[in-house]
Amino acid sequence: MALKTFVKVSNVTNLSDARYCAGMEVDMLGFACVTGKSHFVPVSQFQDIRGWIIGPAIVAEIEGIEEEEVSSIIENYKPDYLQVNYQLAQKITNDLPLIIRFEPSINWETLNNRKINFCILTAEQFQQHKEIIPASIALIVEHIKDDSLSIFVEEKIGIALSGSDEISPGLKDFDSLANILEQLEVE
Repeated sequence: MALKTFVKVSNVTNLSDARYCAGMEVDMLGFACVTGKSHFVPVSQFQDIRGWIIGPAIVAEIEGIEEEEVSSIIENYKPDYLQVNYQLAQKITNDLPLIIRFEPSINWETLNNRKINFCILTAEQFQQHKEIIPASIALIVEHIKDDSLSIFVEEKIGIALSGSDEISPGLKDFDSLANILEQLEVE
């Protein structure tokens, strides 16, 4: 079940979402790795989930933390990518590739020496700012309306979706993910 374009699912908090997304061949699964943040996944829960999935790259979503906390998250979660904000991208020195969340104030020249592979932005930001983002950085658009999905697929722009909580362990409503992912399936 290949997908027509690149897909990242953020805020994964449960095995049901992770396995569903892996089965749909989603490219990346993002986990909130910062204590106290919305959708936070503790290390032990994350390790249980990761042990059951094969395929998607793992993203540690660590926007809004201090530079000193990064090494601990890398050691405990062992992600393939770090998703950070502009302020943190300027400070961290590890070698993991980065996903940066778009901010209008980003000075792309100050980030030239960093390995930024992806930039996440809203559909509105995409329309207003896509020309200022270096061509070497792949774009992932979030908050897409169903009627504009085909535009992003045609332009080979990545899609960002979000996981949701389970009703109870093993009981899950996949409608919000399935609606988009099924439209993206290669026929």
